[in-house]
Amino acid sequence: MKLVRQFIQEMNGEIILESKENKYTSFQFNIPLKLVKPLV
Repeated sequence: MKLVRQFIQEMNGEIILESKENKYTSFQFNIPLKLVKPLV
């Protein structure tokens, strides 16, 4: 949990997801970390 939140903060809201096909998808969000925390 701590590593995920730290990663989010370091990316400034930009998350990079790795799919099963090893392709990266990046997207930005303006949702506060408090709302994102339960989703992680």
